[in-house]
Amino acid sequence: MGDTLGPLAGYVAESMPWKVMDLVDQRTQFVKEYLTQRYSMSELCRIHRISRQTGYECLQRFEREGWSGLQAHSHAPNRHPNQTPAPLEQRILQLRRKYPRWGPRKLRGHLRPRYPETSWPAASTIGELLHRDERPDT
Repeated sequence: MGDTLGPLAGYVAESMPWKVMDLVDQRTQFVKEYLTQRYSMSELCRIHRISRQTGYECLQRFEREGWSGLQAHSHAPNRHPNQTPAPLEQRILQLRRKYPRWGPRKLRGHLRPRYPETSWPAASTIGELLHRDERPDT
């Protein structure tokens, strides 16, 4: 069989010639170099291998929030525009407690003619709501 690693035999991971940096360290280094005014924005972005748009966004966050603005932010939305309003959810759950054997389609079919002005969620959404309501709190 012989040596299956070939030229990589004896390779030690600690001997890597470059420094591994996390995203916050990279952003911090970028801003520090920008503040020295030694490089133009184009040069600095080329050195850091990022687009100029990304470079400007990083600087804007730094100007708005300071060094803490360079931390990673959540990408989760702040609001959910299609979320079922809480009063509708409560009305559906109350009806379900009154008729525990009814499924999502029957619940929706019962509510729609009685409250025609209300835009009721789809049966699949009602099913998800019922499923969420049945889960134990953890």
